[in-house]
This record gives sequence, C-alpha cells and structure tokens, in this order.
Amino acid sequence: DDGFTPCLFIEVDATSDKKFERSVFFYGHLDKQPPNEGWDPDKSAWEPVIQNGRLYGRGAVDDGYAFYTSLAAVKVLQTLEIPHPRCVGLFETCEESSSRHYESYLKEAEQKLGDIGLVIALDSCCGYDRLWVTSSLRGMLGGTIEVRTLNVGVHSGEASGIVPESFMIVRRLLDRIEDSRTGEIIPKVFQTKISEEIHKQNVGVAESLGDRIFAAYPWHGKTEPLTKDACEA
Repeated sequence: DDGFTPCLFIEVDATSDKKFERSVFFYGHLDKQPPNEGWDPDKSAWEPVIQNGRLYGRGAVDDGYAFYTSLAAVKVLQTLEIPHPRCVGLFETCEESSSRHYESYLKEAEQKLGDIGLVIALDSCCGYDRLWVTSSLRGMLGGTIEVRTLNVGVHSGEASGIVPESFMIVRRLLDRIEDSRTGEIIPKVFQTKISEEIHKQNVGVAESLGDRIFAAYPWHGKTEPLTKDACEA
C-alpha cells in the first residue's frame, strides 16, 4: 500500500476440504535489525562472508527463516502425503520498527484469512542449532513516569543537597516494583505460578543447552549473569 512497508500474503489450499474446517495462520517478519557496530575485522554488515559453514552479514540471522520454514513445513507434509488444513500467512517488513503498518494489513486481509483455528508465530529463539516451540512469552507493561521537584530550574550550586534530585525519587518509586539488587519483581499482581509441566520443559531445555544459555552473551568486564543455574536462566 502507498506509504506503507510491504506485506506478503500467502495461501495454500487444504489437502481435503472436508477434513479441516479452520485454517492455520503463519506469522513472521522479513525485515532485519539495524547493522550496528562491533563486527569482526574481516566481516561487515554489507559483505556476506561464509565461515565454518555459517553466513555472516546483515540479514543472516533473526527472522529470515520464518517465511521459508512455514513453506518448508507445509511441503514436508505434502511430500509425506500427510493431510493438512488450509494455510495462510501474512509476513510483514516493519516488525523491527514497531509493526506500525501490520494492523492495517490484517484488517485489509481479514476476509482472505478466513476462519483461523491455529496461529503459529515464528519469532523466538532458544539456541540456533534447532527449531523450538515457545509455549509462553514474558509480558510487558509500558508507561511514562515524570517527577517534578521544582516549578522552575535553579542553580545547582544553591539547590544541591536541599532539593531532592528527581532521579532519586524515580529510583525509590521503581524499587517498589523491582528489587534493584536481584531484578525480582515485587508486587504479587505481576507474578505468575509456573506449572509443573512448564518446569519439566525448562529442565529439558537447560539439559540441552547447558551453560550456553548465559555464556553466549558478550559480557563486558566483570559483568555476570543474574543466575548461573541453567534451568533458572
């Protein structure tokens, strides 16, 4: 659409119209994260390099797999002659920029999408050596906080130590929500009980990935992870 980033719609007919009443919906995005700095001397965002069987360059990671994995999964079912329902997908190119066009495209494609019985969103990671199924996601609550201690600005040489510094008050307010020493969320309303089944799954993931869960990050100096228990991480 004019003024919008592109959006890709796909549709694959069901193998049997009578067997399946509802469709499967695939979500993914094709846009990439900004190139940023920090590339190795022999690599850059704009020059693709294959090293030890891996491709380096902008677009080599993140969600480039989503569209192709969706089609590959359907193709495997067809090759093995396993019946599958009608499959539709709407893949955006604005996810890294807050998906500001996706809602409009969803409304525009609503009639084409039809009756959806299952949504599969390919946008998660847990080690890059295999595919995983993510059964839950962390929530996020956004807001704006503003603290004023004076009606107008004054000279710091006069006010220091007398007028409370606004960020000091912000920290005290945030400490009601999060323990700044441990990262633990304090109010019970933001906490949830982890089921025994989910805990068993976490144990399995931890056994599969081990220390890679936290060791893979580029820690600066003596910075350490909040926990070195793989299951807890």
